[in-house]
Amino acid sequence: MARPTILVLTKHYLPGFKYGGPIRTLANAVAHLGRSFDFRIVTTDRDAGDTEAFPGINVENWEPVGNGHVYYLPPSERTPLGIRAVIRKTSHALLYINSFFDPRFSIAPIVLRRLGLIPKKPVLLAPRGELAPGALAVKSPKKRIYIQVAKRLGLYRGIFWQASSPYEEDQIRHVFGAGARVFVASNLAPPPGSADQAVRRSKQPRELRAFFLGRIAVNKNLLGALEVIETLQDLDGDFTLNIFGPQEDLAYWERCENLIARLPANCRVNYAGIARPEEISQVVCDHDLLFLPTHGENFGQAIFESLSHGCPVLLSDQTPWRDLANKGIGWDIPLDQPERFREVIERCMAMDETEHRKWCERAEAFAREFSHDDTHVETSRRMFSETLED
Repeated sequence: MARPTILVLTKHYLPGFKYGGPIRTLANAVAHLGRSFDFRIVTTDRDAGDTEAFPGINVENWEPVGNGHVYYLPPSERTPLGIRAVIRKTSHALLYINSFFDPRFSIAPIVLRRLGLIPKKPVLLAPRGELAPGALAVKSPKKRIYIQVAKRLGLYRGIFWQASSPYEEDQIRHVFGAGARVFVASNLAPPPGSADQAVRRSKQPRELRAFFLGRIAVNKNLLGALEVIETLQDLDGDFTLNIFGPQEDLAYWERCENLIARLPANCRVNYAGIARPEEISQVVCDHDLLFLPTHGENFGQAIFESLSHGCPVLLSDQTPWRDLANKGIGWDIPLDQPERFREVIERCMAMDETEHRKWCERAEAFAREFSHDDTHVETSRRMFSETLED
């Protein structure tokens, strides 16, 4: 029996990695469900921020990648007409859009659909956290105007939405109303056994090595992390924060650099560049804590990577990962309570190897249980199947 074809539109995909979580999220879904559905992924021919195409790929052809096929678009074809052409010539049962605000891979096909210029097929849209309050606050006038115009024109009438958590479901309904057709299907972890495991460093008391892993942009809130660190001048011990991620917003990074220059002498902050996927395991195991006070995540692949490699996490409460302290795997704290972030850093600083190891073991066990929970995969399978039947 032929597999239904799901035509996927996304800004970046494998072998890229600089775009962060959205790439891993989609790749994990294809890895788990590629035998049930024929995933056909349309994307750009280069990684985020790159000026050169991926070496060795054939553009404008269906290339096998993992359990799916990818159609790489060069810059000249990343136009509404170019995307329309790919959609029209690719037989599919479902159009799966992986962004809300991306002009080429989300807004353009939504407008084409409204105008009747692409085949009338069910549409499933995953906003990937872009409707979270923190995300909407960035460039808010433009986003607010677009949402108002889109609602007035009925651009999203009749589509399905994917929320990765009940929190994101609430965000979607807040913007598009209680009647929005929303499936709650968690982002999927990598298939069990697919992650490398490095050797974890030993934790010494009065010493803390933390890391920030994510795009350097307003929504990830590196500046907020640095503002907490600025208050650590009387900390009893040595604190290090290593920053991993692409400098997506250079003006924002300049603000971060200015703050780094005036941090206390006992607090060392280093920009460590971009961690490649094969380096993540070692990066996590070389540190004692992930510090990510983000303004909003719909899943947070960096968070899951940290937990799966046995590293506790210090987060804002703007992610689906909640009640972490009671689970003994980390902390989730409101952004308007910076003193609590400091308290956690002080607590982690004081931990010796024995106490810290217990947190690490619980984090790894939690992530392992999540990865082996087949209900997440089955929920996603049911989401796609039910959407196809519309």
